[in-house]
Amino acid sequence: MSSCCFSTGAGSRLGRGLAACLGVLALLPGASAGGEASTLAAVESKAEVLNCADLPPLLASKNRQLVLASRDGWVAVFDMNPSSLRQERRVASSLEALALSSDGRWLLASTEQASALQLFDGRLQPVKTIALQSLDGRQRTRVAAIRDLPERRSFLVALQDLAEVWEISYDPLAEEVHDGLVHDYRMGEALGKPGFLHPRRTPLEAPVMDWLKGTAAPHIWLTLQPRAGGGLRLQLLHLDVRRAIASMPLSRAVKLSAGLLFERQGHPVLAVPAQDQGQDPLEFIELQRLHPPLGLDLPRIANAVGQAQSASLTDALRKLPWSQLKGHYPRPTAAADAAEPADPCVGVNGAES
Repeated sequence: MSSCCFSTGAGSRLGRGLAACLGVLALLPGASAGGEASTLAAVESKAEVLNCADLPPLLASKNRQLVLASRDGWVAVFDMNPSSLRQERRVASSLEALALSSDGRWLLASTEQASALQLFDGRLQPVKTIALQSLDGRQRTRVAAIRDLPERRSFLVALQDLAEVWEISYDPLAEEVHDGLVHDYRMGEALGKPGFLHPRRTPLEAPVMDWLKGTAAPHIWLTLQPRAGGGLRLQLLHLDVRRAIASMPLSRAVKLSAGLLFERQGHPVLAVPAQDQGQDPLEFIELQRLHPPLGLDLPRIANAVGQAQSASLTDALRKLPWSQLKGHYPRPTAAADAAEPADPCVGVNGAES
């Protein structure tokens, strides 16, 4: 799934930050104008990295379905062949996060008021409400981020106040979920809950600050909120065993979701923009320093793929039947696009039709 966004002033800010990052990437051994630089540009084109004012468009590649949403709760579903409005309705008074399943059948949303996740089907009809709270119900939380994991047919949910991540499977054949510790689930020692559309909790040392999906489906890279007296750490979470399998200290805060995994001189490296855009806008993390050390195979990301998906989505947005929409949505303009053609975040918010 690729995302692009359109918000006032975001293009110039991204252009300046991206230019600095690309200047550092160009110094990599074997780097070229179309190498790591264009890959990082594709990575930074993802809407969750840009902190745009509106929710990013979502695209289900399997059935060419596109979803637009706005923070005031309007959601529109389009068929892309040809471009036509399938459904539009206001699902909440406000939205703070939204994710679309890879098959286009499910939408998972969180609202600013209610401490709950709301699951919708492809017709925008509510299917299930999941309370955002600890297992014992004593602590409430808000959502930090929701993303789709197409390889696992699930959503991953990061929480602001609970030291947990949730994986919610939309696979009807998902295995049962066992909350808490079970010595041997094969011996029937505990009653499991259906794995389909039910959160599978993974405990962490602290709530998540930021995350990046690994190149292999079960792996997620995390930075956690630092605890009192402790420094910032990078952790590698394995979703199948539901625990961190390796970690290492970080020298400064980074934007992990904007990171790029690649190999440098045969060693796995994670390049991430720093939170403090000072003299060194990029932090290069040598992953062989992980403890315990892991043999990680991190092939280069295909440079053209991310750019082609972003270009395809941008073109699709321009062809949408905007006049049929009732809600407020970010809308691209050809003039802004021409002014900054290299920027993946262009245009201004259009007025309501």
